Amino acid sequence: MTGPSNPRREHAGTNPPTPVRHTVDTLNSDALDELYDDRDRLRAQLSDMTRDRDRWKWYRDDAERRVRVQRGRAEVAEDAISRVRKATANSFMAGPNAVDAVRVADVLAALNGPKETK
Repeated sequence: MTGPSNPRREHAGTNPPTPVRHTVDTLNSDALDELYDDRDRLRAQLSDMTRDRDRWKWYRDDAERRVRVQRGRAEVAEDAISRVRKATANSFMAGPNAVDAVRVADVLAALNGPKETK
């Protein structure tokens, strides 16, 4: 049976090389310019990532709003279907050959829902 693996030993050759660390004595103008360029590049990347994050947050919020609207519409439709079923529950005759005697006005009234009183 083998013991626990050592992740440092397994990935020893796969790590990127460590950048040169400058001291005050070894820092020259070219190295300083490179550091400033790296800083500016990283700031630009951060700005892009922040903009992308904000854009995706807006898309997510917009999708959530649309879902809420669709849920509301589905609830209204389900209520209307329930009212139509209730209005058509009383048929004129019973049996497999029954003819439902439901007036169109009753179905339309059920679909439209109850009148709001002011």
